[in-house]
Amino acid sequence: MKYLLRILPITQYESNKSLYAMMKQAAAIGIPMCLPLEFGTCESGVYLIQSWVNGSELGDIMQKSSDSEQYARGFQAGLILNKIHTMPNPAPLVDFWTKEPIT
Repeated sequence: MKYLLRILPITQYESNKSLYAMMKQAAAIGIPMCLPLEFGTCESGVYLIQSWVNGSELGDIMQKSSDSEQYARGFQAGLILNKIHTMPNPAPLVDFWTKEPIT
């Protein structure tokens, strides 16, 4: 198995802690994605280890697919999105740009 190691500034600890928790929830309900394996702090800041998922650019795949294959992929994406929408919203929601709480 291949892994991805992300190292981020310590100032991003809380936001990435929330991201890690959401990734664990998504993986637990069967969302096809890279798996969150470990989260913590290190000398360089915050680290996140996740499994690596090989893939291809969707645009390249769709251009080579028939209409029925494109429909099937879109339908499958809709089913995945529906599962994502069953997850509870993280609290509190914070605006990415202003860092202000969203009410």
